[in-house]
Amino acid sequence: MRFLNAKKLQDSQLLEGLKKEDPAIFSYFYKNYYRMIEKLITSKGGLPADAEDVFQDALIILLAKSRQPNFKLTAKLSTLFYAIARNKWTNIQYHRKKFTGLNGQEEGIAESPLIDEDERLESVKKAILQLGNGCKNLITQYFYQQLSYAEIGLLNDNSPNYLKVKMHRCMTKLRTMVFLTTENNQV
Repeated sequence: MRFLNAKKLQDSQLLEGLKKEDPAIFSYFYKNYYRMIEKLITSKGGLPADAEDVFQDALIILLAKSRQPNFKLTAKLSTLFYAIARNKWTNIQYHRKKFTGLNGQEEGIAESPLIDEDERLESVKKAILQLGNGCKNLITQYFYQQLSYAEIGLLNDNSPNYLKVKMHRCMTKLRTMVFLTTENNQV
């Protein structure tokens, strides 16, 4: 495109180039917005590799948004792109915290050289048996029978959203029980 030689492109030109998947526009985005996104991610505890992933994901999201028929740009494109990247990074951090403990290890059953795989499995089985019938049935249907929340909801007259919340509570309780069991066995 001839207007790429200009220092700054208009937002409308960038959006049109995105819709057409013009490689020059992607290069323009990288050249003009990557440092901004990298600074955002690294200032919030991310690595440069995280910044690359977030930048690419944000670009894909922006591309999808620009193709929506009712999409209308109400702010600067750079502001929208920054907000998409910030939200994406916040979401990634949330999921990392949710699935990792404070020390960076996965939550759940404590990793210990004193406990082998068979002992861990046995402690999980015992903990499941100690759960109430509702949690026990939900965990069994979801993990062992591999039913979806929608299928379990039909069987039990519950909504999938309710079952997700209940599963979260049951798994928290199960993790606590397993952790306490493994801690007691180590003493």
